[in-house]
Amino acid sequence: SIEAADDHVVVHDETATPTRAQAVFAITRRASTTRRCCLLLLLALCTTISFIVTHDLHTSIPRLFGIKSSALSIEPVCLSTELSHDEHTVSVDQMDLNRVATAFSKRLSSYAIQSTGFEWDERDAKTSKWRPQGVTTLHASHHHYHHQQQQPFEEESKSSDASLQHGERYVLTSWYERKEDGYAGRGARISFVNVTDMQQTNSYSYRHVLLVDSNFCTLPGIHVGGIEYQRELLHVVDSRKGMQSVIEFDVHNDLYELPQEMRDEMFGYRYVLVASASFHVPTKPSF
Repeated sequence: SIEAADDHVVVHDETATPTRAQAVFAITRRASTTRRCCLLLLLALCTTISFIVTHDLHTSIPRLFGIKSSALSIEPVCLSTELSHDEHTVSVDQMDLNRVATAFSKRLSSYAIQSTGFEWDERDAKTSKWRPQGVTTLHASHHHYHHQQQQPFEEESKSSDASLQHGERYVLTSWYERKEDGYAGRGARISFVNVTDMQQTNSYSYRHVLLVDSNFCTLPGIHVGGIEYQRELLHVVDSRKGMQSVIEFDVHNDLYELPQEMRDEMFGYRYVLVASASFHVPTKPSF
């Protein structure tokens, strides 16, 4: 605005100095923008933490803080009919291995160490519904199957050593279900990979076998973070809350082939491995 005086003219620039209302509005707007930025940063942080927990630590937020939720409790799936042991058990080498893994060989760095291994087929390599965990090895021979009594350790060791020349060699890998991907209730499975001719082949046949308890029920929620084959038994750790045990599976006596009409009850699996015993351990056996 312009104000005339007797000997001069005064010009007032009203835009140069903001009014009190304008200043308050500007401060409020900046505060609102800051709050929005903070909320966005907090949301991004929570999303990142959730991703790390579920994908890298293989757990959920409630379980991370020890919160037990009824939504996390999954009922096992059981066979409707009891199977005859003599009619339905098979040996490992009698299984129909229906998948093929690709072999690879690679020299480690500049050292004279040659590594040999395999890659899962495309379905298993890309799946988010199962996650591999423990690894062990097994040597199978015909004289191992359907033993009636446990041999003394020294005698068994000698016979096991002799079987290496004639039996087949397997890599066993455990997988656990991913409830987040809709596979709750399946529990765990073991992959039997035939690596007998590891130096002379470009591929290995393998098969997934579902783990069940002595009642032919799945083991939902089990992590199978560690497995070990020893003295003809497969030992699988069970770190589920309230369990804290090691489950034994008699691979050579309790491997069942399901009849065709019963496989849909076990999610299409042809073979199940039935638990024979379990024992409690004083500390948590797996993460």
